[in-house]
Amino acid sequence: MEDELKRILRLLEEGKIKADEAEKLIEALEERKESKRRDKFGFINIGEIVTDALTSAFSIIPGVIANSMKGIKHVDEEYEWTEDKPLFIEITAGDLDVDVWEEEKIRIMGEGVFVLEDNLIKFSAGDFNLNLPKLNTVKMKVSAGDVKGKLVAKESEIFIKMGDGNLYIESEKVRAEVNMGDLDIVFVKAPSQGELTCTTGDISIVLPSDFDGKLIVKVAMGEVSVDKKPDMIMKGDTYIYGSGEKSEIFVNCSMGNISIK
Repeated sequence: MEDELKRILRLLEEGKIKADEAEKLIEALEERKESKRRDKFGFINIGEIVTDALTSAFSIIPGVIANSMKGIKHVDEEYEWTEDKPLFIEITAGDLDVDVWEEEKIRIMGEGVFVLEDNLIKFSAGDFNLNLPKLNTVKMKVSAGDVKGKLVAKESEIFIKMGDGNLYIESEKVRAEVNMGDLDIVFVKAPSQGELTCTTGDISIVLPSDFDGKLIVKVAMGEVSVDKKPDMIMKGDTYIYGSGEKSEIFVNCSMGNISIK
């Protein structure tokens, strides 16, 4: 369903369908999903977790459609940006590819619509590449779309309502949350504090080879696979590596699997 929804949004962005046609397709998609969630007696049978996730995801659709109708243009712009200046990013619809460079400026490239307001970049529609310097604070909020690439910041926060996150992260403090989609995180260096959450979808974590810390893993409906063998397991859900004192990472998945490598 997620792939079908993205295809509808992509067609809308490319101008191949109109807004009212997109709304009808999305309504049909939601109705089909609803029918699959009900048994022969008419009762929901896959639980409140998925219902809440879908409700949250579909609540952003009207805004996505409205913003996608604005004029899309080619963008290649640079802005001065020092390390101590926090960066906030909001994405209504579209994919973002992030990379790090040595310049004390940010570079925005792609096709779509964006607005820069003080410390905030708002992407309304389209796909973009974003080059960033090393920063103290990066916070990102995505309504519908995928985020991939690399982030280097003392503090990183990523929230995705509907889409996937696939990132290499080098941060002291990390918080990442996906409502409906998968989260793949490679820790270039171990954070002192980390929190990864997924409502419906899978989480994959790659730890540094010299990781010294603890992982606290919680799964409501799903499985946990651990390829990177811990030195100790406590209470069944806490994995200790080395002294277990230099890093603490919480991983929580409501409905999906967790993989630790």
